[in-house]
Amino acid sequence: MFLSNAFIARISLIISIIGILGMVFVSYFFEPIEITELKKEHLEQKISVNGIPSNSFIVKNVLLFYIKPFENSKKIKCVIFSPSQKQIELINSKQLIQVIGIVKEYEKELEIVVDKVITVD
Repeated sequence: MFLSNAFIARISLIISIIGILGMVFVSYFFEPIEITELKKEHLEQKISVNGIPSNSFIVKNVLLFYIKPFENSKKIKCVIFSPSQKQIELINSKQLIQVIGIVKEYEKELEIVVDKVITVD
């Protein structure tokens, strides 16, 4: 069976559209979690947390900071390995952000290894 370029292009387009719709569907149902709800059951799970960053510093190309929501005094440590300049600027801006990452345990405390940082309007 001979596959024409037009046929391959159509299949690629269909697969791309399905992939984009899948990402939109998953992100729509991915709700932020409250820091007070964070427990050991969340270990190794991907979560999203909204809050204000504080106490940020960089050690050996690792950005460490805490994120704290408005309504609560509890905060959680966040870690970004090899942060981009944009991520550093967002953390240092002290504005409301959303971090998305994996919950890990380090020295008997929960922390978030951050994949993505975005501003919240």
